[in-house]
Amino acid sequence: MPRYERLPEWLDLPSKETWRSLGIHAKLDFLDDLGMIYWPKKAAGQPALKRYLADAPGKIIENMWTDIGASVGSLERVGYPTQKPLTLLHRIIEASSNPQDVVLDPFCGCATTCVAAELAGRNWVGIDISEKAAQLVLERLKMQPPLGMGALFQNRLVTHRTDIPLRTDLGVIPPYDCIANRNALYGAQGGNCAGCETHFLPQHLTVDHIIAKSKGGTDHLENLQLLCNHCNSVKGDRGMEYLRAKLQLAA
Repeated sequence: MPRYERLPEWLDLPSKETWRSLGIHAKLDFLDDLGMIYWPKKAAGQPALKRYLADAPGKIIENMWTDIGASVGSLERVGYPTQKPLTLLHRIIEASSNPQDVVLDPFCGCATTCVAAELAGRNWVGIDISEKAAQLVLERLKMQPPLGMGALFQNRLVTHRTDIPLRTDLGVIPPYDCIANRNALYGAQGGNCAGCETHFLPQHLTVDHIIAKSKGGTDHLENLQLLCNHCNSVKGDRGMEYLRAKLQLAA
């Protein structure tokens, strides 16, 4: 809603005189008919004129940035297919966090987020399942600023781990294939296999780790599901995407 003196123009009235000639109640009725009056739910509340940001003076902040180009041909490039410009990640981090905050990138690729977070004065953690990504991260961190960490990494102020961190917040976890887990999963899945979705009696379903223990999965109920013997054999220690793809090909 614009300022009062611009209302006639905004409401597409013939002239300011037309608007001025209306009485207070007529003006309110006119605005109410246009849906411009907010009526509170409480009886004692006061009606108010709706004002929208789109009608305010000035340019509205947009969610599309066009001032940061792709880093094709840049010294930043390390050959990673989805690499983002360092300037872009730096802007995102500065806009959405404070100095000394922790920035987590669970798919860190070639470490652009890690480098940007360091340059912005943030603590950071980078994770990636790809061995190639891990190699690129190490190479990127060894580069000199502003492209990498340089001495920061060389002086071992950055820790590189290849083991899989284990959760410590789950308390005592019962054996994954205990009766309580089987009953809970059977009820949650309605007696159906989580792969082929065929209904089975309880004794024909096997407790499976959604994320294999060899890949960091736990015995917690949230990481368990029931699969029929066939689906469990096909899946092995791979993810559910692999199983679904195999089942789709066989259909």
